[in-house]
Amino acid sequence: MNDAYQGPFTSRFFPPAFLVLKLRLSKIRVLGLVMLGVLALAANELTSPSIGAQEAPESVFAEIVDVRVVNLEVVVENRKGERVLDLTEGDFELLVDGQEIPLEFFSEVREGRTMAAAEGSEGSTGGAQPRLEPGERVETSYLVFIDDYFTQAKKRNRSLDGIRDYLSRLGSGDRMAVVAFDGRKIEMLSTWNQSPADLQEVFDRAKERKGFGYLTRSSLRESANGEYAAQDLETKVRTVASAVTATLRSFANPPGRKVMLLISGGWPYSPRRFVYESDNLENFDQSLRDSDWGRRVLGPITETANLLGYTVYPIDVPGITSTGSDISQARPTRRFNTAREDEIHSTLRLIADETGGRPLLDSARLDALDRVVTDTRTYYWLGFTPLWQGNDENHDIQIKMREKGLKVRHRESFQDLSRSKEVSFMVESAMLLGDLPGSRPMRVEFLKAEKKLRRLELPVRVYFPLDEVTVLPHQGRFVTQLELRVAAIDERGNRSDLDLFPVTLSGSRPPLPDEEGMQQLTLNLRKRSQELIFSLHDTLSGAILLERVQYQP
Repeated sequence: MNDAYQGPFTSRFFPPAFLVLKLRLSKIRVLGLVMLGVLALAANELTSPSIGAQEAPESVFAEIVDVRVVNLEVVVENRKGERVLDLTEGDFELLVDGQEIPLEFFSEVREGRTMAAAEGSEGSTGGAQPRLEPGERVETSYLVFIDDYFTQAKKRNRSLDGIRDYLSRLGSGDRMAVVAFDGRKIEMLSTWNQSPADLQEVFDRAKERKGFGYLTRSSLRESANGEYAAQDLETKVRTVASAVTATLRSFANPPGRKVMLLISGGWPYSPRRFVYESDNLENFDQSLRDSDWGRRVLGPITETANLLGYTVYPIDVPGITSTGSDISQARPTRRFNTAREDEIHSTLRLIADETGGRPLLDSARLDALDRVVTDTRTYYWLGFTPLWQGNDENHDIQIKMREKGLKVRHRESFQDLSRSKEVSFMVESAMLLGDLPGSRPMRVEFLKAEKKLRRLELPVRVYFPLDEVTVLPHQGRFVTQLELRVAAIDERGNRSDLDLFPVTLSGSRPPLPDEEGMQQLTLNLRKRSQELIFSLHDTLSGAILLERVQYQP
């Protein structure tokens, strides 16, 4: 290997759940670092004489403009909760960040069929929205996420029957995909399928899966060590939230309307409040009542769902049986720890409210699909084009009705997603799903590890083919700009966060055919089996190189 494009650095890596990176490069400016841990930069002489000490220019790499339309499914009801029909475009006022903007297409969908033709437009992920004639059927894609990690099998299976037993409600052209998460890996139980008979078999198999009932075990530990239980529960909720986000990303572009049925084993909005909240609050820090932990951790779910156009219907698996015509408003019929119940319901309401869905609480889980199909068959379909900047900013969406007394329900925001964050989502999906379609491999070499108390310092060399990345001439040099991401999953399913930092390499000549670049890292690992994930992203071409390697100390 010619060493013209080596760019050695040293990284300190503490998986899970602590990640601290230290970077050593020559006098190359590293821009836009986003780190969870502590990052230190140091100047260092490179081993290769062909890499110069000049700074990489900021203006080498061009911006990519991606124009997309945001689609909204808007439900309009009167004071009695009845659907309001026959409205026109002029009845709606669309505001983004408080500013009114024009609609680019408008259509009413009633009982799954269009009442007025929708103009062809770009979908929220770049896919074209079909031109529909009046009376034409609108397809719906239902994505089912089963949380085996937090659920007890018996209660979970009642929720699964609430979908299985109503599969006949699916219309012609509708489809369903089913995935399950056990705390470590997402398993696809069925890709998109339009056969109710096939899907019934899928749910029968899903009912045979183990339910780990994590929440119950965590609650039982609190009396012995409440702080440990709270921290552990936070980690578990964060893990399952990442799995939901990865699932959405992996099913980004089905046709028609997109709906997720989120079968939740009970994720507290604030795990600390959940652990300490009881009849005796002596050990509960009152300041925790104002914590925004839940919004930070659950935010990626709603942001991703809104980005992709999914309406989410969370299903409350551990819910209690209640009475009433609308279970989301009903009161429980037996004594229950309402503070803890509210913690779980707060999570479900947040996800539903911000994506335009409804939380299916308590006994609503027993006929969940019937309720969801009914709720998603009649709505207004609106679309508009924002001024995309790729800055990862969230923008508020508000629909106002010009007629007083009408209530609306719709997704409440969209995210102006950058390419860098999109790649992070893709790699996170690969961590949980085991693959990243279209990615190219790299080569990872482990050097001799040095023992440090309870950890190991493991030098690692990551080799990548230079003909897979873009190298551009600039001021007599040849420059490539990349993004490196590193993460780990241990044998218990604990994951480190996926952290990112830019890497810029330059050489005095163009790379030779089959020449490799090399980056050297030092990983500070716990002494246990780990799966390490390395991802390198070419920010210009969009190419992603991915390598998963198992390390056994």
